[in-house]
Amino acid sequence: KTATGISKGVVEFLGLKWEQQPQPTKPPETPKVEGITRIMGTAQATVSQMVSFAMKGNKEPQLPSCTLKELAEIFVSEAKAEGVRADVAWAQSLHETGYFKYGGIVKASQNNYAGIGALNGNAEGQAANFPTPTIGVRAQIQHLKAYASKEALVNECVDPRFSLVTRGSAEFVEWLGVADNPNGKGWAYLGRGYGASVISLLNGILKEEKEVEDGIPQWQKDALDTLVEKKVIGDRAYWSKRLGEKITIGEVLGLLAKL
Repeated sequence: KTATGISKGVVEFLGLKWEQQPQPTKPPETPKVEGITRIMGTAQATVSQMVSFAMKGNKEPQLPSCTLKELAEIFVSEAKAEGVRADVAWAQSLHETGYFKYGGIVKASQNNYAGIGALNGNAEGQAANFPTPTIGVRAQIQHLKAYASKEALVNECVDPRFSLVTRGSAEFVEWLGVADNPNGKGWAYLGRGYGASVISLLNGILKEEKEVEDGIPQWQKDALDTLVEKKVIGDRAYWSKRLGEKITIGEVLGLLAKL
């Protein structure tokens, strides 16, 4: 029967032409999203956190053209320009270079912080070479954006492999390994667990103590808030201005007596 309830036999009896009604098609299933960490977005980590965590893995980074802090600042600047999370890119660079120890195909002098163009079976140095740290970071950020977004680049393309990427095929860090990506694409081939390794490093970076612009660690400000809430300290504004100062033994004893 048709949607109106008229059968094929009635239609033929009336001398009308029977036309089979098209069956509604099911919409294509959306791939299940396992990843929860988007590559595009605003960094959650600060430069100091990025540097501090990197130093724990290698106290003597092989960076012939800049300091570790300068490199982290370049990552933040270049990532912000393209809308990529700088802390994600930094975590990836730590994974790819072994905390800037190198020792694989890519040499430290190549300013290549993500193994771009370093293919399986290549000899040492047989990978992309960039003239400055800024261009090297820019290429990595652009390559990440190629996978994570279909938006146009802001800066002129310096990534030699940008055109080889299927745009928007890996918007999550967890999908950067081909074997872990439902689209069958990715930065690393086969790369099972590649994204998870980057996430592990990212989590480590985010756990580093965060310092604010005034140089006062956040835990000290939180402690002040707690003491005010518990009425151990009455004048928050007064003590807030003195967080960076030394206090006297008498002041310490006064606070301890209230506690």
